[in-house]
Amino acid sequence: SFEMTLAEYLTEWLPRPISRNAEENRYVFGEFGEQWEPLRKTYVLPPCEVCSHDAAAVTIGLGGKYSGAPWHFHNSAFVEVFKGAKHFAFLPPGDPVTEEIEKVMQFNASMSQFHWHVEQRPLLENEGRLRNMQECVIHPGEILYFPDNWHHGVVNLGEYTAFVSSFINRDLLKDKSVKTAKPRSSENALKLLT
Repeated sequence: SFEMTLAEYLTEWLPRPISRNAEENRYVFGEFGEQWEPLRKTYVLPPCEVCSHDAAAVTIGLGGKYSGAPWHFHNSAFVEVFKGAKHFAFLPPGDPVTEEIEKVMQFNASMSQFHWHVEQRPLLENEGRLRNMQECVIHPGEILYFPDNWHHGVVNLGEYTAFVSSFINRDLLKDKSVKTAKPRSSENALKLLT
């Protein structure tokens, strides 16, 4: 983990130009302890059966243009954007190309997800190995849900992107499917971030 103040991030890291080295394209992401708990508790979770503040890890994120997260997977999650946009590339669990992607990313441990798209993606596409890849871009006011164990890489597209991710407790999902209800407004949380 890397620690810095929000002021340091805004003045020293956010304005940096994109680098092939993901370590130089850091973005702020996490729960941020007790100081940020009131903001996390104010966030209105997506409308689903298992979405509660006791069952979801609510994380707050802020990233500069083309920062992001290289290929990884985890439990199911919702992601909501408040400012900017996020590009997601997904591969389903068990897709054989994920092993090759993981090897490439380990060999190029510091390669940013943006640079993976520029350098590695065309090679795999030309071989027809990304036919199962699904992509989307989410914008302010949009919520994305993705299930357990889907490999994904994320690139922030706005000058800066502010977002919230809610990671759902796996144990609760074993017995229930995530059923969403009527969409809700994020106006109150948006006011806190602007």
